Amino acid sequence: MINIPLKLTVVVCLALIAVISAMTWTILRTNRLESAAQELALTVSEESFTIDYPATLIENLHPDYLAQIPPRSLLRYLNNATQRLGSLDSLISIRGSTDIPLLSIGDKATSANYEVELSFRNTPASLQLEMLLTNNQWLISKFDIVADVLAN
Repeated sequence: MINIPLKLTVVVCLALIAVISAMTWTILRTNRLESAAQELALTVSEESFTIDYPATLIENLHPDYLAQIPPRSLLRYLNNATQRLGSLDSLISIRGSTDIPLLSIGDKATSANYEVELSFRNTPASLQLEMLLTNNQWLISKFDIVADVLAN
């Protein structure tokens, strides 16, 4: 029979508990962030084409995106797109992924990328969204509507 000192056993057990706790926290955090990103993508996708002022989109724009495209220009872009696409019939699907580092060490950004397939009265389209996690909030860093009718 192996005789392991009690102090060593306690230290090993505490170390295992710490590792398991850290892993559990990481998994829960990752799931929470993934759910929040997807929820934001779906909300923004629907609101952007169904109401005059998509507050969720405007309030969740990344400062770098706002520096390139002010809200007034974005609203004009949405209005022009909606006129060509017609009214939103339905959200068909969403696919994408999140890139969440296990350890938040270094410069690796936490990001999410989604493509939302949409059905409009005049034509199908897709919405491409990119988000960055900034101060524990997902902020939209890319918002592009892709449809053949908009390419002209």
